[in-house]
Amino acid sequence: MKEVIKKHAKHVIIILIVSILLEFALMIYYMCINKLYEHKNLSNNNPIEIDIQSCSLSQPDKWGYVYLEYDEKIEDVHNIELVMRNKDDDKYIKLIYENNSLLMLKSDEEQTIYKVYINNSENLEGFKICYYKDDIQIEDIDKIIINDNLSYTTEAKFSVINILIFFVIIMVVYIAVQFYRFLQNEKLKISKGKLFLIIGTIIGIVFCFTNLVLRSYDEHAHFWRAYEISTGNFVTSPNQSLPKSIYDLVIDENGLYHIENNTYSYKDVLSHIKDKLNPENSAYISPGTVTSLSMFSYIPQAIGILIGRLVKLNPYIIAILGRITNLIYYLSIIYFAIKLMPKEKWKNILIVCALIPMSMVIAASLSPDAIIISTMYLAIAYVLHLKYDKEKIGIKETIIFGILCLIPTMCKVVYIFLTILFFTIPKEKFKNTKCRIIYFTIIMCIILIPYLVWNKIPKPEEVAIRTNQTEQIYFTLSDPLRDLGTGGKTLYKYLIDSDSSNYIFTMIGGWFTPYTIDCIFLLILLFVTFYENKKDANNHSINLSKKDKFIILIICSLVILMIFAGLYVGFTRACYTIVEGVQGRYFLPILPLLLILIESNKIKCNIKNIRIKYIVLSLLLYIPSVVTIIEHFK
Repeated sequence: MKEVIKKHAKHVIIILIVSILLEFALMIYYMCINKLYEHKNLSNNNPIEIDIQSCSLSQPDKWGYVYLEYDEKIEDVHNIELVMRNKDDDKYIKLIYENNSLLMLKSDEEQTIYKVYINNSENLEGFKICYYKDDIQIEDIDKIIINDNLSYTTEAKFSVINILIFFVIIMVVYIAVQFYRFLQNEKLKISKGKLFLIIGTIIGIVFCFTNLVLRSYDEHAHFWRAYEISTGNFVTSPNQSLPKSIYDLVIDENGLYHIENNTYSYKDVLSHIKDKLNPENSAYISPGTVTSLSMFSYIPQAIGILIGRLVKLNPYIIAILGRITNLIYYLSIIYFAIKLMPKEKWKNILIVCALIPMSMVIAASLSPDAIIISTMYLAIAYVLHLKYDKEKIGIKETIIFGILCLIPTMCKVVYIFLTILFFTIPKEKFKNTKCRIIYFTIIMCIILIPYLVWNKIPKPEEVAIRTNQTEQIYFTLSDPLRDLGTGGKTLYKYLIDSDSSNYIFTMIGGWFTPYTIDCIFLLILLFVTFYENKKDANNHSINLSKKDKFIILIICSLVILMIFAGLYVGFTRACYTIVEGVQGRYFLPILPLLLILIESNKIKCNIKNIRIKYIVLSLLLYIPSVVTIIEHFK
């Protein structure tokens, strides 16, 4: 064992050295390319800005072209650019000097700069810029710049962040290769649940530390709410206060949320890493709408935060501890769900749903969605376990299922419809029909009593100026046909006509996941849903009946309908005919049910070591996401 540890430790050191050498090689490359650009007069110039007022404008010639003329002498000209005030359509613009005529082309991301390079540098007695009179008005032009420098050159300096990127990429590849070798041992039998724990732990820990703290899905508000609960204050009160240092992580002295600034980076985090918690210096800022969320939404995060508080750690480290305990809860609950799932294909569906980028980004954050998703998956697996593996259903099983439904319902009430899954359990497994109804009543009591009690507790009122809910309810009830049209337009916009906010891809891909990776994970989801699993081929007893599928369809339809209805009334602008605020991640808790509903054995192929190959593929697919995250925040 010691030899194996020494071997891997040696490899890690080698990978670190290689990463450092790659960074030095990159530095040398930047130095060389910068010297080349300087030699080519692309950088290190002294730009000259020419005011448009100093130029003369000719009358249109017989073809409709006008000439913006600058008649002063300029020495050693390398490039000339025309800067427009606003982005516009493509224009035909030429630079004319002496006997030369050069086309000026758009040369910046905003498409507001038309630029031309002059080879070998020339001394100009003046120049003209020619364009069509109807294309450009003189007031559209901002200025002319002579010898502008390239704006995208990179400084040749040593970067620890780059070393981290190289190290993460090589380490993930190394781990994937080692896993492949490790798992190819035929004598080794590792359950799917343990394999999920291995992959989920690796990816989750990487996300915990690479995703900038408090930047993921209202994470700062979730942090404040979880911190409240860790102090024993389960209900937000305007009179209670928290350490000012945890607010300073996201709000500057002017009250602005600086953490939402796209320029916020790892350097900004490191600049606060020595800040102390100072609980005696307190303040109060409402967490916003999350004040309505119950303690069930934040127990795992609060445990990590409590540990950090007791040890008196830095606020950032306390937030990361909250992330880690949230991740531990997520991985543990999914592990038990996988163990309980009665069918191999359903286990595979559950694993892929739990490992897609959005699921893992949520799991490695302070978001209560991690609790909702994992507990919903366990509740689904538990009912199917009762349906196929248990001979009789008693009060114990009823209470367990009721508690599993209670947790996500207390987080978001729309998931209460999961209780209907109870009716997929055959009635023969109960003593009688009366007993079945009593058990379901007990489940509803377990859920509704705490939910109703919680909603009776007074909470701080939040000023919501975005929508008038009363007006929206009146508007909705006034015309059901218009509401159907609203639903249709919304689905068309966010399922068909949209890329960046498409419900499917925002359900699969987390922050900074490249679109190509989203597509690959979508294909994997479809593959495990329609792939013929050999272990299930001869076990026809574990199949859903038409009645079961109908019940699942009802559950999924009701959850989706209530998500749209809730956000239409509670978030969308009044009288607006598109549902706003719906995000793909809201459908993750019911994703396994949807896939189980449509699963079949359409794809028949024999892939050897498919489990091993999926593990390796999963680890490799996360490399682009992690690199994108680090690049964004470095």
